[in-house]
Amino acid sequence: MKMEQTIQAQEQQRGDRQEGSTIRQIGRDVLLFVLAATVCFALATGTIRILHSPDRGLPYRDHFVSSDNAEWTAYGGNWKVQAGTMVNESNERGAKLVTGSAHWQDYTVQADVALRSLGDAGLIARVSDPEQGVDAYSGIYAGLRIRDEALVLGVADHDWQEAVAKPLSSPIVPNSWL
Repeated sequence: MKMEQTIQAQEQQRGDRQEGSTIRQIGRDVLLFVLAATVCFALATGTIRILHSPDRGLPYRDHFVSSDNAEWTAYGGNWKVQAGTMVNESNERGAKLVTGSAHWQDYTVQADVALRSLGDAGLIARVSDPEQGVDAYSGIYAGLRIRDEALVLGVADHDWQEAVAKPLSSPIVPNSWL
């Protein structure tokens, strides 16, 4: 009887040790899971903040000199890099080339523009929802218009709202930089 009690007591102790070991293992696993989840959350949050930073990619400069236009998206037109400049070889109205980040907030845009034929050409900024076609975007436009020899400023929101058309003091000469 005493022997059976001793064996039962030893088995009870082994069971208690295994139970304690299992509890410690579960506690360690939970701690590692919480630590891993915290690290993943911090990395994801940091990555999102970097990607959505208004300063990301600024100051921006094109890479046309090296014939690189990979970060530009064309909406109509026939665009290609020639001698370090971007050229649209079509007369399609409303053709546009867009780059940048939707997260940019305060910035300036500077470019040289040359008109190759009748029509107008300029810059669009704060562009969202671009599509192929005339005024098929939401954003601000500043450009040159040959028809009335004017500097044109306006806003597009899938329609056109001209703010100013200021006559130029000298005529626009096709194929010359302005």
